[in-house]
Formats: sequence, C-alpha cells, structure tokens
Amino acid sequence: MAESPTAYSALEGGMDSILADFTAPPPGIRIKRRWNASAKVLIGTAATCFLFAAIAVIVTVATLKVVPHAFWQKEVDDDTPVTGVNGMASSGNTYANQVAVNVMKKGGNAVDAAIAAALVIGVRNPFASGIGGGGVMLIHLTNGTDLTLDCRETAPASVYQNIFVDHPGTSARGGLSIGIPGELKCLDEAFHHYGSRALTGEGVTWAELFSDAIATARDGFEVNALLAFRLASIPNIILNDPGLKKTFTNSTGGLKRVGDIVKMPELAVTLNSIALYGVEQFYNGHMASTVLSEINGFNGTFVADDLKNYTLQRNGVYNTTYRDYRVVGAPLPFAGSLMLMQTLNVLESFNLAKAEGFDAESLHLVIEAAKFGFGNRMLLGDPRFTNLTSVIAKMLSKDRARTRIAPQIDRTKVHPFANFYIDLGEDDDIRNRFSVQPPNDHGTTHISIVDKSRMAVSFTTSINLNFGSGCMGTTTGIIYNDQLDDFSTPAQSGTGTGNDFPVDPTNFPAAGKRPLSSMTPTFVFEKDSGRLLFVAGGAGGPRIFSGTLQTFLNVYEFGYNIRQSDKLARFHNQLDPNVVLYEASMSDDIVAGLQSLGHVMEKRTDPFNYINIVRVTWNGTDSVLLGNSDMRKDADSRGW
Repeated sequence: MAESPTAYSALEGGMDSILADFTAPPPGIRIKRRWNASAKVLIGTAATCFLFAAIAVIVTVATLKVVPHAFWQKEVDDDTPVTGVNGMASSGNTYANQVAVNVMKKGGNAVDAAIAAALVIGVRNPFASGIGGGGVMLIHLTNGTDLTLDCRETAPASVYQNIFVDHPGTSARGGLSIGIPGELKCLDEAFHHYGSRALTGEGVTWAELFSDAIATARDGFEVNALLAFRLASIPNIILNDPGLKKTFTNSTGGLKRVGDIVKMPELAVTLNSIALYGVEQFYNGHMASTVLSEINGFNGTFVADDLKNYTLQRNGVYNTTYRDYRVVGAPLPFAGSLMLMQTLNVLESFNLAKAEGFDAESLHLVIEAAKFGFGNRMLLGDPRFTNLTSVIAKMLSKDRARTRIAPQIDRTKVHPFANFYIDLGEDDDIRNRFSVQPPNDHGTTHISIVDKSRMAVSFTTSINLNFGSGCMGTTTGIIYNDQLDDFSTPAQSGTGTGNDFPVDPTNFPAAGKRPLSSMTPTFVFEKDSGRLLFVAGGAGGPRIFSGTLQTFLNVYEFGYNIRQSDKLARFHNQLDPNVVLYEASMSDDIVAGLQSLGHVMEKRTDPFNYINIVRVTWNGTDSVLLGNSDMRKDADSRGW
C-alpha cells in the first residue's frame, strides 16, 4: 500500500504563520453576536471592504511564500470534512486511517479497523503509542450496548507509595517509570469478543490486522515533519538509549530528518510472532522473559508475575445528558470523561449559543466551569483502591451542577483563589493541595472509527511522554511507556509537590494500581432516538479533556461543522496555575475580553492537544459519515 506524501515543510524558526497573523475564527466560520440594525449595516460595509483587502494580502503573501509556517500551522482553507457512507477513520496518521478503511472494505468492522490502525500508528508514530503502552477502548455495538475495555498500564509489585520520593527523578524516564503494558490485552479482547469474526463468524483474521504494521516496520517508512520534530525535541534521550539511537539516527550519527527512512526489524519480528501465536506469549510465554530482561536492564524491578497477572478490565460507561444529547464516556481511572460530564452539566445552566456564541463571554463560562472539573480531579484515582462512589455520584449529579456549582460562576470576573473551585472533599487538606502545569504530552494516540453498521470505537492509547520512558528494547524493538509518571507523588519537604501533578493521595503509587488518566473517549447520541451522532477523543495529557469539551461545544452549541471546529483556536486552564493557555490564532478581541474578566492569558505557538472526530449525520433512516483528523498533526481522515 503506497502512501501519498503530504506536501509540507518544518522550517526552523517557522513558528509564526499566515494562519496566526489573521485572527480566529478562520474563513468560513461564523460568530454569533448581538448587534442592532444600524451597527450591522456599518460593520457589514466596513467588513466587506476589509475582507477584500485581507483576501488580497493573503493571496499575495501565500503566492510569494514569504511567511514560513510550521507543519501544525498549515493553511487550511477548506471547511468541508472528509465524507463517507460505509466507514470512516480519524486518527493522527493518514496512512493508518487508510489501513483502517481497507480493513472495513475487506469485511472487518470498527473494532478490527481500530486494531489495525493502532498497530500501524505504533510503528509510524512511535513517539506516541505502541504495544509497550496501554489505554482505553470505548465500544458502541449495533444492539445499543456501550462498554469500556480498560487496558491502562499497572504498577508492578515492587512499587510502593514513596518510590519516587526515595528515587527522585525516576518517574518520567527509565525502568522505574514503566508500567505493565496493556495495549496488547486490549487488542486481543476486542478482537476475540467484538471483532467481525467474533460477531458474525466471517471477516478479517487476527494475522491480517498485523500485516500493514509488520510490513511498515520491516520495509521502512519515511520520516515526516512530525516525527522529525519529536526526535529533535529530545535529542539526548534518543542518543542515550542504544535501541533508540540505532533506529533513529543516520549514518553520521545525527538524528534522522524529514525524508530519511526508518526501519524497525526487531519490532517487525515481535509483531509477526504475536500475529502468529497470540498475545499470551508476551505476558506468559517465551517472549515474556525477554520483555522482563529488557525492562530490568533499564533499572526496572519487574518479576514474571507482573506480566503474568496483568488483567484487562471490562467495564460499563459513564452517562450524562446535555440538552437533546446523551454523552457517554469511560469510567475511572480515566478522569477526562468524568470531568467532561460534570462540566457539561454545569454549562447546561447557561445558554451559551444564544447569548454570545464563540466569544469572550461564552468562553469565560466554559473556562470557569471546567476549573471545577480540575479542582475535583484532585480526589480521583483508581476506584479499585479507594471507594469513590460518592465522589463519582456528586460529579455526575445534574442537580448538584445546577444548584451548587453553576451559581458560583460569576459572569463578570474570575475568582482569585484556585481553591475556590474545589467544591468536593470532606477534609480541609484538599484545599491546600498544590498542582503545577504538566509538560506537553506527546505520547498519546486517539483513533475514532465508525463502520457501515454504525458500530463505533473511540480508542485512546499511549506511552505517555514523548517516546515514553526513553527505553527501547534492542531485542523486541518495543518502546516502553513511562505511565507511572501519571501517579501523584507525596510532597517532598518544602516543595508542595512531588512531580507534575497535584498531591492527590487517592492517586499515590501502589503495587497493582493504575495511575489516573486524562483520556476522554467520547460518544454522543440523540437522547430520544438513541442514534449515534459523534465519536471523539484526543491526545495531549490533561488537555485532552479541554480539547474534547471545546470540540463538542463548537459543534453542538455554536453550530460549526467538525472541520471548522478544528480550525478554531483552542484554550486550556487547569486551575493551578490559574493561567489560560491559548493558541496563537485566537482573535485579539477574545483575548482582550478574557483579560478584562480577570483571566491571565498565555499565548502558545505550539499545539497542546489533538482531537480526532467522526460525526454521523442523519436524514431519516439514511446517514452520512463526516471525519476530521486534527490538522495539528497534519493528518487526514479517510472514508468510503
């Protein structure tokens, strides 16, 4: 299968772009505002003159190519999503999207397609995900059943509460940061219970789903600008690990650049073995001893039972409603869905679209409502270790959102203290916890798939930070995760915090525990008919939640299509520090408006989340699929 190369370039220093110079919303996107008739005429006339002048400037500059731009800031003039009828795949890799569509064309369903796409992305976007990581798969069956496969990485038996206090600096990189990988369990469970062969007795085989990933790893693929950028952002980590260095450097010892070929022959052999003999060999077969040897060679402390006893959790889902829609997400330890539902319950008290639309006043309400989600996140963790029934019920309560949280939001200002937004917790200690802004998360993949039967998958999988633990097995070719960095670490004396997350005792490390996650796989249905409307999720650490929330609101409150929504500037405030990060393309009037309400604004010239969407539009009993892969990863959805 040949991949059509995308024409773009990653120029050093090219952080500014035409797209950033002309403020959001971009062409084709409407903004609702309240104006009187005279103002509309005057503004309309002026806007028309300005529009023609602006178009002339844009065309001239674009034609002369005076302003370079980074690949995540490319010009996108087309407001039309990718369309299809029989199937749609949306992820952060165009080639993987096409592989998923090809699987569906061969008789596979949405689960089969998601498995094949995840395996390909694990090779082509090795900084983001792979079989050395784990995640969560949200599945919608055609009989109306929604379920969750939790394959989150788990702490090995050697982990204890103060492990990263006793060994400072080891939670993010190296062997102690590695959790027991779960992705293969997710793929296996999904295929054998919900794949085409499991449900119908015919379709694609397990081995067929591995074929593209194996061929790509064996024969090689070209480095694109995204991979080159990820490599260049952590040169020391790449050069200090023998496996990564061998794979991602050229003949002169430098990091591979755009156009260079990457081959991963050891990973190809590993994938081929799993395709032929199944995943159990990884956990309790001949491959397990090699995996243990590799992890412990990086100063890990795994034992055979860590792999042997890893279990996938098959769970139900969380539900809420928002106006005419039912929203479905994954249960804890995936906090993003719970935060999303609490925030939507709060925002239901405000008429965002009819009030202002995509404007400073409405965005202020969104930011303020989301802060309560981040405040209450400090109580969350693995529900198998702490009884969180009451906390979950309160966060999902529509009555509580309406009567207790919404009235605390002031339309005219920001509350000055972060602990104002923490409204759960029985002890005073919760209001004295500290959190800090985590670094950009480059190690996550999200795949949204809908097939001909309207079966759907929302699959988020991750190795956590950019290239995970920074450890690549030289025998297996597996890049191992650093997911244990997602635990909260007990505060060290005088610091207030142990790592990049709040001091949350519910999320302290423990043997067999799964760290709290911000993954936000999401389904949206018509509340009355139950018909599937929307499949979404993303990458970006704690910013997955805010990106998914904004995408939902852009479509179902502000009325944009999914392509237009992608082009709107995104923003993020996670309570402490009380700073609103915003993309450079956000309009000056919105920035100024938010500042006037008391928000501290911080412009970012690099993307901080990536949301991949499939939307289902209905006309009677017929439906059309619309797909959009986030332009910030320079990927295109594929449909048929």
